[in-house]
Amino acid sequence: MLELYSYMHECGVTLAQAWPVCIGLFVLIIAMAWLSLRFYDEPLRRRLSAKLLH
Repeated sequence: MLELYSYMHECGVTLAQAWPVCIGLFVLIIAMAWLSLRFYDEPLRRRLSAKLLH
């Protein structure tokens, strides 16, 4: 967040102009977290629990 404010201050971007970028970043971060959970974490946990607990 601090980097975003620093960039906005250096480039003279107002908060009104930066809202679309902020919303896009938020959506992208949530989507990446969900994809990581769905396709990496859950399968790995299933595999490890099957291997180690049974």
